[in-house]
Amino acid sequence: MFLLGLRACLNCGSFAVQKSFLCTYCESKLLDANFCGLEQSNEKGLSVYSLFDWAPQQSDLLSNLLLSLKGPNQAAAWAGWSKHFWLQRALHLSHEGPIVFIPAASSSGKTDHAAHFSQALAQLSGGGWMNVLQKTTKSHQKHQNRDQRAGVNIGCHVKNAAISNEVLYVLVDDVLTTGSTALSSFEALGKPKNFEVWSLAKRSLSCGVSMDLL
Repeated sequence: MFLLGLRACLNCGSFAVQKSFLCTYCESKLLDANFCGLEQSNEKGLSVYSLFDWAPQQSDLLSNLLLSLKGPNQAAAWAGWSKHFWLQRALHLSHEGPIVFIPAASSSGKTDHAAHFSQALAQLSGGGWMNVLQKTTKSHQKHQNRDQRAGVNIGCHVKNAAISNEVLYVLVDDVLTTGSTALSSFEALGKPKNFEVWSLAKRSLSCGVSMDLL
């Protein structure tokens, strides 16, 4: 909602809105929900960290937030959510060497939500940033089922020799679904020794009503 150039809270309509697209009360409500809290999981053999466990029918607030964060012009909002993510991940980060953040490949090739999220995390952590992945398949994953998503191909602009065993490479995306894109990205990078996936939300494809949000 907009009025005279002002953005309103996605949930309650208040104009006392934060960078997160939510007012202070609604932001706190979301962060205190039982589906919020940084969790580690294993997807396709990869270590994945996500802030939200997303079940679209469980929270309209989270579903609307994830939809609003899509697109090329949401850098400020991603900066806000990256702080919440980093504050929790930094507490248990055991890697002592350099960290390089890599945004998930964009379908359009333009700066998108993954780029904004990864850039904000790099600034907060003092890490590096490399936008080196590209999709080599032309089809979009939107509206695809699990088997179709598993066929995504990712290419990399850097040679495997440039990947260091001393660096933690972090693939960053807004939503993790099957993990197939993350696995393809890991392979495109040359299967680095230290590799993690950080996503704002993790969910399955069990709920068809939310396909438009992916």
